[in-house]
Amino acid sequence: MKSTYKILLLVTFIWLCVLSYFVTVPAEEKNSRRIAYIDNYKVFDAFDYKKIQDTALYDIEEKVSLEIDSITRALNNVRSQLSQDAKSEELLLRYNSLKKEYSAARQNAEKVIKSESTRLTNEVYKKLNKYIDEFGKKKSLDIVLGSDGTGSVMYVDSTINITDEVIKYVNEKFNKSSK
Repeated sequence: MKSTYKILLLVTFIWLCVLSYFVTVPAEEKNSRRIAYIDNYKVFDAFDYKKIQDTALYDIEEKVSLEIDSITRALNNVRSQLSQDAKSEELLLRYNSLKKEYSAARQNAEKVIKSESTRLTNEVYKKLNKYIDEFGKKKSLDIVLGSDGTGSVMYVDSTINITDEVIKYVNEKFNKSSK
């Protein structure tokens, strides 16, 4: 009987402590959220530095494309000449050489574009992560979750969505640093 009484007394004490917390702690303090989330894709796509890097990648793709186009024109020219003189050994050798050159140029172009895309994207993430880290510290957040639609965050109350605020912050930081 004494042990039941002690348990009952302990439960009552804990209940009173919890109740006193809710009565004495201000509502703002109880509801202060130190966790927020951002839409990763939206922030990434809206980041001004990403747009600059996209332009740089486009320029690289254009340059590589021009090289391939020049080989394609030469290949088509030799193909046209072959249709008029199919027995020309010199034209056949030139045609086969251009086909090999085209294949190598295309493989090289894919390799260059892939590596440059990876490099430029990594540069964007490096800056973006730095700015988001600064933002979290400035706003005294404990955690900034990334929600990307892949199931890593299954539910988030929209009142803690800071995506637009982060986009504004990272772009302001980038634009100030790039001047």
